Amino acid sequence: MENFDLTTKNKILQNLKQDIFPEINPFKFLPRLFFIHAAATAFVMAFCPQFGLGLFAQGHYGLTSLFMQVSHEFCQMACGAFLTLVSFSAIWFPLKVTEKEWLMSHKYIFAGILLSITSGFFWMQAPDIHLAEFALWIVGSLAALASAGQLQFHQKNI
Repeated sequence: MENFDLTTKNKILQNLKQDIFPEINPFKFLPRLFFIHAAATAFVMAFCPQFGLGLFAQGHYGLTSLFMQVSHEFCQMACGAFLTLVSFSAIWFPLKVTEKEWLMSHKYIFAGILLSITSGFFWMQAPDIHLAEFALWIVGSLAALASAGQLQFHQKNI
């Protein structure tokens, strides 16, 4: 590199830096993730209605009838966990490695935003939701996020 002038050296170093540490613009992939989350939510609601909201009917069918055999409280937690795990899986697989790293470094903010949007949607569609049911749904969602985060941590260390 002794034969290169300073601007050429800086340009080469900048290219190397960009190759090793690419810049991530979250505004390019976050809208795609929210769309995937919406599609995953619609898919889940075909099998497990959330707070009485479903795609095909508003009765007990599919996974709801299975979860309700345990208890109503278990059903709320299981539905929240199921929706969160399906959504997380649908979001995770199409991401590039650098996007996954960015998402894991901002996982609490992203999870909070995702849960807030989902919770707000459910609360608007079914305003008669009881706070206890809603709290159980959040507990199930957070448990699913924690288990998904642990799975990612173990896969990274293997």
